[in-house]
Amino acid sequence: MSGTNASDTLFGWDFQINAAIILTLEDIERISKVRVEGKNEDIEITLTDGSHIFSQAKALVDPSSSKNVRKKLGDALGTLDQASLNAGTQKLIYITNSYNPLNETTSMMSFYGQARKSYNSLSKGGKKVIDDIVSRKSLSNLNKNKLYVYTLPFEQDTQNRYRVVIERVKDFITAIKPALSGIAQNVLNVWLQQLFENATLHDVELVLSKEDLIWPLIVIMCDNERANPFIDHMEDGEFDEICELYKNFIDCRSQKFAFTARVITDYQNFPKIDVHGNEQIVDFVNKCWSNYSDEFLAEEINETTKNLIKITIYRILQQRRLINDVKKKVNLF
Repeated sequence: MSGTNASDTLFGWDFQINAAIILTLEDIERISKVRVEGKNEDIEITLTDGSHIFSQAKALVDPSSSKNVRKKLGDALGTLDQASLNAGTQKLIYITNSYNPLNETTSMMSFYGQARKSYNSLSKGGKKVIDDIVSRKSLSNLNKNKLYVYTLPFEQDTQNRYRVVIERVKDFITAIKPALSGIAQNVLNVWLQQLFENATLHDVELVLSKEDLIWPLIVIMCDNERANPFIDHMEDGEFDEICELYKNFIDCRSQKFAFTARVITDYQNFPKIDVHGNEQIVDFVNKCWSNYSDEFLAEEINETTKNLIKITIYRILQQRRLINDVKKKVNLF
């Protein structure tokens, strides 16, 4: 009976998607688009200048095992050889959870934990492993100056499987606002779902933009129980309905950056009155809410829709500094 079964395949998929998150966060400021299961490679990243990062992600069910390590490396180098033909290739990355990704003694310790090693920084023994594969497979296109070997700890044990990925997400969020580091698991869950759903689409031209990935982060960051003066007067039933409508409007698969930017810009240009704090925002919302009714695609503007618009605008403006901090961090303007 074969040792390869559906659970092993799913484990490989899980690793691939988590690897995509790691690679995305590494270059988040320069990234434009991300695709898992791309046209040619496991992970294909497009940068803002039009260049590309191509990656092969290979997982071992037992990362301590030496079985199939060289085979997986050889298979990965074979496809990365073709990626080298792309004139816009910036990096070629082989990423694995193996403790010894080259199955070679002198380089093993340099891959302890999460590691990133360029071909040029490998030990002589490590380079020889790759050189021998290149020669044996006649990989004449592989640009070793652009080749990197990454390791990402990823275990069968689900308690430890996502440990490193969670830490990287937490580091990213902490760099924006330390007090929000506790939302890392929620953000990771959304990103895993987004990347998985995108990978299952047969049309490889359908990719996730940076906006697609960052919008749910902003939604989760702003999703707190701060007081909202446009909620205070509502009955429980109306409040529940508004919450559902709001959830649908800010759904993470929707593109709402343009709307957010529009609201913030309009507020900045709004004549200031002699009040302090949230009163300025309340005045703006009461006077300008109808300017945004087109964004909500409602058949008619009834009292519920009016309240939804007001609550949404108020929430955006209340969190406008945080939204701008996120956009600045990821270079999204």
